[in-house]
Amino acid sequence: MSSRVRVRAVCLLLHVCLLALGLVKLAGAQEAATLVIQDISCEGNFATSCDFIRHQVDIRPGMVVDESRIQDARLRLGLLPNFTSVDVRLEKGSRRGLAILVIHVTEPAFLDKGFALGSAWRFGGLTETLAARVADRNLFGTGKWLSLDVIGSMPVSGPTARESLVRLQYFDPHLFGSTRYVLSAGATYVDADYSYGNGDRYDIRLSALNIGIGRWFGDSSFVTLAYSSLPSISKFDLYQNGSATTRTPRNTLQVVYGMRTEDDVNFPTHGWATQFFFGRDVTGGLLFAAGDVRGTWTLSTDSFLTMQLRKEPLTELRASYLDEPNVSLTYSHSLSFMRDSSLRARWFIGPGLAWYGFTASGSRLYEGGVRGGVRFETKSFGIVSFYAVVDAPHFARRD
Repeated sequence: MSSRVRVRAVCLLLHVCLLALGLVKLAGAQEAATLVIQDISCEGNFATSCDFIRHQVDIRPGMVVDESRIQDARLRLGLLPNFTSVDVRLEKGSRRGLAILVIHVTEPAFLDKGFALGSAWRFGGLTETLAARVADRNLFGTGKWLSLDVIGSMPVSGPTARESLVRLQYFDPHLFGSTRYVLSAGATYVDADYSYGNGDRYDIRLSALNIGIGRWFGDSSFVTLAYSSLPSISKFDLYQNGSATTRTPRNTLQVVYGMRTEDDVNFPTHGWATQFFFGRDVTGGLLFAAGDVRGTWTLSTDSFLTMQLRKEPLTELRASYLDEPNVSLTYSHSLSFMRDSSLRARWFIGPGLAWYGFTASGSRLYEGGVRGGVRFETKSFGIVSFYAVVDAPHFARRD
């Protein structure tokens, strides 16, 4: 056989091999493109049911593998407070073309606790506030939430500034097994007495009940239709301008829009937490609106800036877990001695503004001041906060 013939034979053989290799790769690509989810399994979920985890992701057995859906599942589960970390991977199924989606989660302590102690120098007097919070974010392993807040304020010196509040809240993030619809319900009791240097006085005792059904749009926005009722209320307002006495909605329908991109409730580094309330008293026709907008920006590795605007849907429910004003700008910084620990801590300080009454001529009275403190993450007591509020000279403005 001549050398020319040998060269042609070798070239032909190479072409055949390359063609066979290309066909194998094409078959593999087609097989990968049609890979089907056989089942979804869970790992690491000791307190959370696998059904709850499956309901949170938009993937079902029988679907073709979609990397974007897997990424969305990882993100959606990672945003839930039920887990501290989430990993999603594929494993071989029972035969070629099938795959098992494995969701591995790490759960935090199922019981959240919080404690806050604050001192406020206002209106020429000193008031101490003690607040406690306990929450089960995985009730009976179903992913439902139940929380209890207890807040009490007592005057140490100066005019009366006494308030106590008890609030019980329930939240179901997957109503009837849905990944989009949620249910919230709550009960609140308030007992408060205030007197101010200008002669105004404000006394109230009430109980409030609310229930709402909402729907998530995407991973961060929701709309809720809620009903609130005040089954019992005893209220006394005494303003120097009698015409300024406020009305209280008794039975209200509310539409609530919310958006949450904040990465952490207690130690945020970026994002927004927003809620807007629009309501009407079904018995008296009174319209009202309220809201809460909070945004956080990272200034450096350890420093952050938070802006907050808030107005309660009912002014009678004034107790705040951390004594927050209506308008505030807060600078916070991580504590250096906690950097080597898995626990977090920050100190914070910033100005704030709130209104608290009226003058004899009908102008609103505003309180400006500075609020500062520290917040720790502890193993035994949860999130612990200590803060102080010092007010500045009050001023009035005609609306």
